[in-house]
Amino acid sequence: HIKVFIKIFFQLKNKFAVNASFFIIYNEKIIDILSEDFNSNLKLVEKLEIGVFVKDLTKFCCNNLNEMELFLKNALQKRSI
Repeated sequence: HIKVFIKIFFQLKNKFAVNASFFIIYNEKIIDILSEDFNSNLKLVEKLEIGVFVKDLTKFCCNNLNEMELFLKNALQKRSI
């Protein structure tokens, strides 16, 4: 969880950003936790160049550890709704 991001933020010395997403699979539906539309049913897609991913999944750009912690806190709160 957050330990992975702490390691990334402290080991890399160059400027960078981490794109984060948050989804759940419930009753065989993929639900984007960050989207305003919880009823959307996203699809898994496979591309040879990048592998398997969730199409149209919302991304949040985190530039530092504080932003990552805020992202996770908000995502976890939305998940419990």
